[in-house]
Amino acid sequence: MGNGDRVMTVEELLRAWREDIDSAPFPDFAELGARPDPSSGR
Repeated sequence: MGNGDRVMTVEELLRAWREDIDSAPFPDFAELGARPDPSSGR
């Protein structure tokens, strides 16, 4: 139906998502999960 041009595979989406996270000015979720969260009381 002509929508194949904008359909990405899961690997492509994950790769683009990781690149966006890596280039963003905030820590990635792995780093956030590794440090204590004040709201969790730990």
